[in-house]
Amino acid sequence: MLRVAGSSDSGGIPDWSSVTVADVEGGAFSAMFNPAGSRLAVGHIDSSVNNFTLYDTSDWSKIVGTPTFPGERVYGVAFSPDGKYLALGHTSGLKIVDGLPGSGGVTAPSIPGAGLACSFSPDGAYLAVGSSSAPYLTIIDTSDWSIVTGAPVLNDPCGAVAFNNASSILAVGHEQANSGNDGLSIFNVPSWVEVTGAGPGYVGDVNVVAFSPNDSLLLVGGDFNGFAGSFSGDTSLLQTTSWGSAGVVPQFGGEVYGLAFSPDGSYFGVAGNGNPSFKMVVTAGLSAASSTFHPATFNGRAVAFSDDGNFLAVIGTFGTFVSVYSSQ
Repeated sequence: MLRVAGSSDSGGIPDWSSVTVADVEGGAFSAMFNPAGSRLAVGHIDSSVNNFTLYDTSDWSKIVGTPTFPGERVYGVAFSPDGKYLALGHTSGLKIVDGLPGSGGVTAPSIPGAGLACSFSPDGAYLAVGSSSAPYLTIIDTSDWSIVTGAPVLNDPCGAVAFNNASSILAVGHEQANSGNDGLSIFNVPSWVEVTGAGPGYVGDVNVVAFSPNDSLLLVGGDFNGFAGSFSGDTSLLQTTSWGSAGVVPQFGGEVYGLAFSPDGSYFGVAGNGNPSFKMVVTAGLSAASSTFHPATFNGRAVAFSDDGNFLAVIGTFGTFVSVYSSQ
């Protein structure tokens, strides 16, 4: 058993046992469990066979007949809240496919450039897609799969999107290659009006954003060269009431790409280019969990928990591309 220190000494983090999954073809970049926890979707970036894998979590076999992306990369995966749809951001844009057998995919609207990230709002009303070309952010109305007019226009490629659980706020992480602007943007939903003064002013790329289950906290990770305020490092935690600091997060020591809260919000996982490439942090007190839990996944790119807390997936581009663990 690979072990994270148990509840008596590490903030309620369970013991996790390794799960054997079917062979993985190529470096993995994105992952998400469906709401029922019966499927794990994984996007890849360098497979010569297929850059998308869908696992059946009952036996961790690959589900056959899934979409193929020959010669492309799949950067983002997102299930709809009812599990009916699965959005896939890839080199040529966006595809929306069956999330459940027989549910039927839809024809996705065209987006500019590669689809780098995607997220459904928890109420199911919207799908946000970050892309590599202007205007870099597309908001889709899921009632008819049309593009929302008046949505925010960004100045830089957008590689991170996340709605809060109340579906009232959209957090967006983007690069600064073109504009030099803040790497984090916060928008009210559905007015799409930007919240001014949110965060410390990130100088660098924001690769990932994640809200806590109760919406009180926002994790921000990336490659920060500096801050307008007193923040430092590669990971920060914001209070969503004031958008100020919620405390100093133990730093990862490398560029961060994956962040996810546990379903109860008591801890969160961090993945990236550090050594080790994954760690757990207890939310109360923001202490790194004492652990011998080191997945053989390197250059971590994503962290995903199933909604019931039974499974954890750590995704990376080297070593074991997909490491899966069970708390049962």
